[in-house]
Amino acid sequence: MNRRRSLLSLWFAMIVAVIVGVAQPKTARAQSAATIAELSRAARDLVTEAPDGRPLTIPSLPAGYTVERRGSATIAYPPALASSLRNALNNVDRDLQSLREQFGLAALPPLEIRLVPDPDTMRALAPQEAPPPAYAVGVAYPSLRLTLVSTSAPRTWEAADVRRVLRHELSHLLLAVASNNAPMPRWFSEGVAIEQAGEHSFERFEELARASVTRSLIPLAELDRAFGERSGTVDLAYAQSADFVGFLLKKDGHVRLGVFAAHARNGVPFEESVRRTWAMSLRSAEQSWKEDVANRHLLLPFVLGGGVLWGGASVLLVVAFIRARRRGRKILARWAAEDARADAHEAAARQRSEGVTHTDDVASTKGAIVVYLPYARKKADELPN
Repeated sequence: MNRRRSLLSLWFAMIVAVIVGVAQPKTARAQSAATIAELSRAARDLVTEAPDGRPLTIPSLPAGYTVERRGSATIAYPPALASSLRNALNNVDRDLQSLREQFGLAALPPLEIRLVPDPDTMRALAPQEAPPPAYAVGVAYPSLRLTLVSTSAPRTWEAADVRRVLRHELSHLLLAVASNNAPMPRWFSEGVAIEQAGEHSFERFEELARASVTRSLIPLAELDRAFGERSGTVDLAYAQSADFVGFLLKKDGHVRLGVFAAHARNGVPFEESVRRTWAMSLRSAEQSWKEDVANRHLLLPFVLGGGVLWGGASVLLVVAFIRARRRGRKILARWAAEDARADAHEAAARQRSEGVTHTDDVASTKGAIVVYLPYARKKADELPN
């Protein structure tokens, strides 16, 4: 009876799992994905020069802003934001030192950080010759060693992770300092910033997986063009940049960024700096990375999407339930057969024991005592120790 109950409990659990999987609400997941996608797109933030070539100028701060000095960095923000900026302010020194060490810098140069309440204020306090994109949460101006970060995201107005965004922007500034403003692809700078800020999401993972399976990955030589504001492939460009740089850093970690920056600072061209730093050409690194992406066995479920994923899981659970039920029937049939054989064996033993009188588990016959143990129906190897 206990065995039958165990099987029924297993079947019931499987049915509940199927129902929960199929009925999982999609609205909340869709809203969450939309928010994350909006914030991820806001990383298009690196401004190197004005579109018309004019020199960039920095607007004055409004009256009443709090200005703090943290080593070589000057941080300005409205006093009303002090509580919401506490995490970023408490960690800015640590983050700056971490980035300095990763880029191999002996000291930090003067930096200006402006933390503002919203994207409109960010645009007002950024160089008017090259304003931030309308969708940006943060923006970096390496030539001015200036960065601005909004505490709220455009369009959604949700609170931004200021510390993470700021670390991303500071990565842009310090990579330019460490390489002495050496020319390098946009995708490399963005990939480094995403890696150093830890900005990884399932949306980027899914974007990369889909492109890999459909063979639509963008060649590195064409990747910079995909960062255009009107490009339909900008999300894939960010996903590829982050994953490729992560692939390069996987072996020796972020310490290699300092080696790379030193080569670039000394006038070594970008591709040669890559070869000297990671001991392989950019072309061979790209090929190895593509093979690595293609071989990741966890990519396919994300490519299929949530609905298909749950549908497939539900089908598998139903199949497992049917198989378990069939297996349970076979087990019950085997147990019944074993019981029948045991009963037949007992009956035969009684027939051979003529003149035997039984009292419970003890029987006496012609001076001999026969004891029927409670495990007599089990096989020898099933007896307890």
